[in-house]
Amino acid sequence: MNIHKNARLTFIRRVEMVDDVIKGGLSANQTAQLYGVIATTVRKWVGRFLAQGRPALADRSSRSACSPRAIDRSKALTIIELRKKRMTQARLAEYLSLSKAIVIRVLARAGMARLSDLEPAEPVQRYEHELPGDLIHIDTTKLVRIERTGHRATGDRRDRSRGAGLLKFLRKRIAVETEERLEKRNATQAESRVDALLMERKRQSRRSNLPVLPNAGST
Repeated sequence: MNIHKNARLTFIRRVEMVDDVIKGGLSANQTAQLYGVIATTVRKWVGRFLAQGRPALADRSSRSACSPRAIDRSKALTIIELRKKRMTQARLAEYLSLSKAIVIRVLARAGMARLSDLEPAEPVQRYEHELPGDLIHIDTTKLVRIERTGHRATGDRRDRSRGAGLLKFLRKRIAVETEERLEKRNATQAESRVDALLMERKRQSRRSNLPVLPNAGST
C-alpha cells in the first residue's frame, strides 16, 4: 500500500475508525470530526468492513476492472505464434488488422521484439582444465627506473629526473583453473621467447621436484 504524504487514513487508522463506530457507538459525524474526514468517508469504510471484513479496509487496485481497448488473449497468442515464423512487425499488423503499436507491445512483453530474440542462445564457451597449472598465461609489463625524485614531488624546477631507461621487464604468470586463480610474478631483464620458456621450465621443475636444466629454453 503506497501512502501519499497527505493521506488522512492508513490501514490502521481505518480499523480504529471502524471500531469507534461499531464498538464505541460514535456517530458518523462525530467520527468524521475526530479523524479529519467527512461523514461519507466514514460510512464508506464501515460499509466495506461490514460486507467483507477487515481485509476490505486495505487500498484497492486503481486498475480498471474492464479494459475495452485491451487486445484479446487469443490475438496476442496468434501474434506470438506468427512471430515464431519470423514475420515482421509491420506484416503482423497488416495481416491481423491491428496497429503496429499493439503488435510491438505484445512482442515486447513476450521477449520477441527483435528477430534475433528468436535465435537459440549460443552455448557459453569456457576454458576449463582439471588440474591447476594446465592453462598458463604469460604477460610482459615494462617498468621504468627513476633514480631520484623529480620537481613534481619537490617543487623545485632544478630537480630534474628524466629516468634511467627501462630497468626490467616484469613477467606476470597467471595459472588459471576452474576453482581458483593463482598469479605469480617474476622480474627479468630479457623479453624473449627463450626467457619465457625458461620460466615455464622452472615452474614445472618446482611442481615435479626435477632439476632445472641450464639450456631449458635454448631449443
